Amino acid sequence: MEYHHKMKTPPQIKYIRHGKCNQCGACCRALSPGEWKNGMTGATCNKLVKGKCSIYKDKPEECKEFPNSPGDLIYKRVKDKCGYWFEEIRK
Repeated sequence: MEYHHKMKTPPQIKYIRHGKCNQCGACCRALSPGEWKNGMTGATCNKLVKGKCSIYKDKPEECKEFPNSPGDLIYKRVKDKCGYWFEEIRK
């Protein structure tokens, strides 16, 4: 006799991002363009000049999307500086 255990997969947790960019430069210190897909390295973007993004109006999509999850806000260089926050969506 065969027995197959049916394990329930936990539901995907979803979040909605609130807030707005306050141009603090914390994201520029948390990631560099091109490093996004390789993970957070703690490097400082070379477009950060005097604590501000020098290409803010034309910044790459990766930068526009940051932070894209609550986990992005735990990094020391970002925490309590970024103008965005996340709310868990419960169904």
